[in-house]
Amino acid sequence: MNSKINLKGKSVVLICLSVFIINLFFSLVFRLDLKTSKYKTTLEGNDAKGYYEYLPWLLNNKDINYTNDYSYPINDSRVLKYPFGTALLQSPFYGISQLFSSNSKQENNLNYTDALLICIGASFYISLALTFLWKLLERLKFSNSTKYITIIAIYLGTNLFHYSIMEPMMSHLYSFFCISMFLYFFVAYNQSQEKKYEYSLYLFAFLIIAIRQFNFIFILPLLIFQAYYLQNLKIFIKSILVIILSYIVQLMFWKLQSGAWILKPYNGENFFYWTNPQFINVLFSFRKGLFVYSPILILALSGLIIGLRTNLNFKSSLIITLSIFTYFIACWWHWPFGDSFGHRAFIDCYAMFAIGTASLFELLKNKLLKICIYSLTILFISLNLLQTWQYNNGILLSEYMNFQKYKYQFLYVDDASKNCLGGINDISSFNKNNGTDSFLIPNVNFDFTDFSIPFVIKNKLKSKIIFLEINFTKHELSPNQSNKAKLFIEMKDELNTTIYQTAFLINETPNDCETANKKTFSYQIKLPTRDNCDSVVLFFNNPQRKKFDLTQIQVRFNYSQ
Repeated sequence: MNSKINLKGKSVVLICLSVFIINLFFSLVFRLDLKTSKYKTTLEGNDAKGYYEYLPWLLNNKDINYTNDYSYPINDSRVLKYPFGTALLQSPFYGISQLFSSNSKQENNLNYTDALLICIGASFYISLALTFLWKLLERLKFSNSTKYITIIAIYLGTNLFHYSIMEPMMSHLYSFFCISMFLYFFVAYNQSQEKKYEYSLYLFAFLIIAIRQFNFIFILPLLIFQAYYLQNLKIFIKSILVIILSYIVQLMFWKLQSGAWILKPYNGENFFYWTNPQFINVLFSFRKGLFVYSPILILALSGLIIGLRTNLNFKSSLIITLSIFTYFIACWWHWPFGDSFGHRAFIDCYAMFAIGTASLFELLKNKLLKICIYSLTILFISLNLLQTWQYNNGILLSEYMNFQKYKYQFLYVDDASKNCLGGINDISSFNKNNGTDSFLIPNVNFDFTDFSIPFVIKNKLKSKIIFLEINFTKHELSPNQSNKAKLFIEMKDELNTTIYQTAFLINETPNDCETANKKTFSYQIKLPTRDNCDSVVLFFNNPQRKKFDLTQIQVRFNYSQ
């Protein structure tokens, strides 16, 4: 008996330590550009900045009332639209970094000490999450070999690996940690009725809501399961009170920031597709399909369904939870969830998929079938690691992928494949009541010139929200003339000062210009919210000064206050 206990203890420590070392190693190596000796910041994207802002605000008395894209104005102040939970979990490591850091922070920057401690913190949480996932599978009576392959599959076979290493300031890793812990203590309490598991259950219910209020979807079905099947109404009521407390703490933070009680942090963003959920896009599109970029989850879902004969009620509640969550994600106005590797929204619930993965491996009795499933697992893990590398080296786009782009880049790792994809297809957040204007732009005939004449659209109504649709036909007069051509879009204020600029290649893939051809393109661009946008300027750039024509150029200008 003692030897078995010791063996289990050694396995848990080995998993925790191994994951921590692997995650921290790759976190540091992937950030260092060996060619330039520059270090990539951990503070990428508005979401990461929004979570991070709580730390200098609360711990360093930083003023958050400056214009940015991760807060919005309320009265004469601004309020962070992101919840406080991610910062709460990062705070011990941020606090330690302040002890070793004497330089002052600029508005949005982390120094090397901060970045190192954040990476250490992320490695700590992912190692702890996977360790307790192992313990959860142990309580559900899975074999050691099944537990090992499940942990490896979920960590290395999904985009959890990317978000644990390259984007450790995003909320998904921390949600995965908290939901994994919640599931473990949920099962542990139901098996033993011990108070320590009950109190831990409340703690992680609080943290899950603190990180993302939307994630009550993961908690309620399990609590209802507990109340109905296990006749434990007391735990249900206490958990609901803890959830309410977490919401109250968030409201208090918003009150401190803006002087007002805020109930709708994602201002202007809504669930548009209640009657037309984008299930196919969310699960199978090459833009962000969950099963395209983490195909190993197909095996996980299969295992969850096939394994229903054991732990029927518990697994049924997991399937119901995942179904409800998927429906809500598919109804959100921006179903791809912005720049990301794969569909990042689902990372939060990968512990539930892990139970399905383990169930599938445990059911494999036929030798041939076992070889096939294990081979697929190795293949999917290898594909995920390759695509993670592609994504972080500009071979896969963070947002505007489609089948043609995916096929063009599939399995390529050479330098010529980097940053060669173009096009932009934002999703409109507008409803039918918003205004629309259409403009025709004169043809652009590039004859060894580098810039087209700029086209200016006046923002007559001083709209804050602007969405552009640009259509044009490109005539490739001879091969490889427009391969570096770009469309530039600028926002300018009343003094004609550029307040925002973006650009993208006009060809979606190099295939679009490899032969003489004629092709029509349609691109959509959602410009960032700006209070002082007086005009929008469009122009084409031909840096190689080659010869091609652009005709039938039409711009639709959608606007909203």
